[in-house]
Amino acid sequence: MDRSTVLSLLRDRSDEPSRTLAAALRVTDQTEMLPVTTIVPAELVPTYEVRLRRSEAGEGPETVGLSQFVHCLRLDNATEMFNITNADTTWIGLLDANGVFIALTCVMRNSTGVHP
Repeated sequence: MDRSTVLSLLRDRSDEPSRTLAAALRVTDQTEMLPVTTIVPAELVPTYEVRLRRSEAGEGPETVGLSQFVHCLRLDNATEMFNITNADTTWIGLLDANGVFIALTCVMRNSTGVHP
């Protein structure tokens, strides 16, 4: 998937992570393709539930949109995932079987005082 494809997926979204990622992609020279990985949501739910609990308790990095991301994993309709790292932020997106962008979360490095 290339940068313009991600921008088109983000076009109609108004949440903060989507707006921030779109702005970052518009100003970058990044032209390489973004790898998209096939996933089984049920296998990811336990890991992301732990991350959500730690984030909510202030014991891990600030993760914007993580509760909605975990909710989408629990629905079991995500089939693909991609990630984009730009400076100190990593965005992780979920796509359904039709290529519809259903969830986005971003993790910001060094955003809290405790990093287990």
